[in-house]
Amino acid sequence: MTRRSAFVPASRCSLLLLATAAVLGCGGAAPVVQETTPFTEQDATLFDRGVSYIADPAALGGGWEAEWAEALELRVQHSDAVAIATGHTFREDTNPRQQRTYRVSLTLDTRLYGELPDELELISRPGDEGFESVNGQESRILQRQFVVFVKWQLNEETGAVEAAFHLEPASETVQARVRELVERMHGVANGPRTTVHYN
Repeated sequence: MTRRSAFVPASRCSLLLLATAAVLGCGGAAPVVQETTPFTEQDATLFDRGVSYIADPAALGGGWEAEWAEALELRVQHSDAVAIATGHTFREDTNPRQQRTYRVSLTLDTRLYGELPDELELISRPGDEGFESVNGQESRILQRQFVVFVKWQLNEETGAVEAAFHLEPASETVQARVRELVERMHGVANGPRTTVHYN
């Protein structure tokens, strides 16, 4: 049986998102209405519907590390929501033209900023910048913990609002940096943290 999305179609004018855990069977939670903001070309790169597997950014060294740090800062700045979540379902759908679409379902462990349902379904399609980072990576996603960056995006074809996303491994180093950025940029404190310095 096909799992239904946790998000309902939104008006093109108001661009409102109705997200509720009850839709996925986790009853009792009140719906959360979140306004979306314009989705830019830069957002398409930052929220590429893909996954990074770099648990220790310091191992990148030099310019690569600086590039990673800059992208992380921009993701936190532009995200509608940031959370720590664990992947539990990886599904591949194939249409009549043999095009594959990947659906990754995650259970939220900790909300760091913004509102998200307890269960989040993320979709990566051919043509998305991050598609190849999801393709064939089931074993690297399931039962792994990630920092999830979400920017709501209107799907012009369906009229529904979807979660454009990027996933980073929830290593201690990455979590510490993200918590620091969330606190600095959004004024949201997320408990004890370790300050990580980048050259």
